[in-house]
Amino acid sequence: MSSGTIEIYHPRNVSNLNLWEIGDLKLKVYGLVAADKEVDGSMVTLPQSFVRRDVRCKSHFILEPTLGNP
Repeated sequence: MSSGTIEIYHPRNVSNLNLWEIGDLKLKVYGLVAADKEVDGSMVTLPQSFVRRDVRCKSHFILEPTLGNP
């Protein structure tokens, strides 16, 4: 964490990072981008790997709804 000056709020550009299809999920992903910055491949790959791992882990614990259960 930097102890430098805090940037004053201003509107950010939004970058569409496309549709991620992970397991049975379809996620529309966007990135908020600071002025004069761009989202590069590594900024997408790392969070996408976290989501893929998390979905794989949790998919083992999801129960399918059955008749008679509220």
